[in-house]
Amino acid sequence: YLISFLYAISVSSSTILVPLFAQNMGASYINIGLIASFQSLLFMFWSILGGYFSDRFKKSHVISVSVGLESIAIFLLIFSGNLYHIILLRCIAGICMGMYYPANEALVSSVSTDSNRVKNISFFYIAETLGVMFGALIGGSIAGLLGIKRAFIFSSIIMFSAFALTNFSISPNYSPKKINMIS
Repeated sequence: YLISFLYAISVSSSTILVPLFAQNMGASYINIGLIASFQSLLFMFWSILGGYFSDRFKKSHVISVSVGLESIAIFLLIFSGNLYHIILLRCIAGICMGMYYPANEALVSSVSTDSNRVKNISFFYIAETLGVMFGALIGGSIAGLLGIKRAFIFSSIIMFSAFALTNFSISPNYSPKKINMIS
């Protein structure tokens, strides 16, 4: 749940600042809407592929790749020179989110028993919700005190921490037991 909490802090703390960052580069309201729309569209389509990849490959690897790439995409925002860079990096973030959520939910489900599955998924979403809440507050505070680029650095460090935890806490050899549904 700590990985989900850190992931949500990072996503929230960076996402709330992208419109302000883009506006500071001269983006119009329509441009800002397009940034969010492209990210959401890729998130939607890649959720299907993320689910497929998490079924086909090890869930821990899908989670690790998505969190690692998103950490890089957030960090690279500080080097964005124009609106197209922001759009590209937010599209990468949308793809990563689309891979992360289905794999993480599938992992939580697969390590749960029938009796605690609902509770474990609930804790996953509690961690996510708390991360979003604290991330927005922390990201806004850091941006107000130190600037948006430093807030992006903070956010990428938090995401990298989630990446490190993913690689050290989820066994890459984990495979859920196959259950014969026909008795």
